[in-house]
Amino acid sequence: MDLTTLSILVSRKQSRKMKVVHFSTSESLGGAAQATYKLHKGLLASNIDSKLFVKYISSPRVKEVYELHRQTGFLENKILPRIRTIQKKSLVKNYTLQPHAPFSWNKFLPNYRLDEQAIQQADIVGLYWIGEFLSPENLANIHQPIVWRLSDIWPFSGGCHYPGKCKGFQSSCGKCPVLQSDSIQDESRLLLERKIKSFEHLNITIAAPSHWIAGLARTSTLFKNRRIEVIKTGVDENHFKPLVKAEMRKAFSIPDDTELILFGADSASDPRKGIRLLIDALKIIQKSSNRKLELGIFGRNYDSEFDTLGFPVRYFGYITELYLPILYNCADIFIAPSIEENLPNTALEAMACEIPVCGFNIGGMSDLIQNKQNGMLADQIEADALAESILYALDHSNDLGKNARETICTQFTQTLQTQAYIQLYNSLLKR
Repeated sequence: MDLTTLSILVSRKQSRKMKVVHFSTSESLGGAAQATYKLHKGLLASNIDSKLFVKYISSPRVKEVYELHRQTGFLENKILPRIRTIQKKSLVKNYTLQPHAPFSWNKFLPNYRLDEQAIQQADIVGLYWIGEFLSPENLANIHQPIVWRLSDIWPFSGGCHYPGKCKGFQSSCGKCPVLQSDSIQDESRLLLERKIKSFEHLNITIAAPSHWIAGLARTSTLFKNRRIEVIKTGVDENHFKPLVKAEMRKAFSIPDDTELILFGADSASDPRKGIRLLIDALKIIQKSSNRKLELGIFGRNYDSEFDTLGFPVRYFGYITELYLPILYNCADIFIAPSIEENLPNTALEAMACEIPVCGFNIGGMSDLIQNKQNGMLADQIEADALAESILYALDHSNDLGKNARETICTQFTQTLQTQAYIQLYNSLLKR
């Protein structure tokens, strides 16, 4: 081979697009899915050959997103569904799930036919929320470097999504509090053992959206010896931006003299979301001042408990991303009162709209919010502490909001997130 031919081949190799394939349950339903799709779009815009494979597509018009299909045949269509039905009945009989504590069994999944050609051609495989979509065994034969973005702890737990006070994921699970189980050999231990066996030879790197979840992963049995990088979630600061509040309020018929406190949730009954603490905090403020407050709630599902909260509530329903900036700009402050959370997209979006965020100093919130600078975090998970934070944020909303916007524009943009992932991908390929 002469030098000219070699030079051409090297040039072609250097100019070849990086290929990344992603696997996620959906491209739009839920915060984790939306974060996945935004990263996918960012990679496409950066000239990366990115393909996203999902269990189901919400919109058929999205670019380079493909729906995976189930395996077909007598075994898959006739025998396995009957076995799964028997197994499910047995589990329902043997376990009682802790209320409002999600648990993904990952035991009754249809056998999806992964696009082996796309995987083989890929340089990087990205994993996201797959707890009820792909089994550990589905992943066992992937030879490419895997980058797994953590939306919660399921990837390294025995089935739960948030640990609470449990540290079972640091050893071997079993006696799972979410399953309300007394057995050391329960379903949580069995799933963790499946993961240990399937992941043993995989080249997995962890991308953590917050230092909180990165710290949990570093103590876990599954990922304590893996590379773990904190990559901040990005938001589109050109879409989520400050607008004229008075004009935006007209769209939702919100009086100018009302202080609107905005909250995004699909359920008022999930204690992890902290809405009861929020309501108690607002009642404390209501008793001690003459402020005209309203709580605005938006979300995909209406919860009848919203009607029993004993405080003026304005329910906006499900708001698409296109119109969310208008709603954020109607608010004086945004509340993220969860008592256990990774890092909610809603907090990032509100801050990008120059709306200060209040919450508790839990999870990844301290990665985003500096007290009395760009928002407020209560150190005590108590209604009194949250009430104090809300009052301070309302009284200093302009300054806090401007600093919040600056935080997003300098640290949490989609461009910065995409660049960080590309840098991570390149570092893995150089090994």
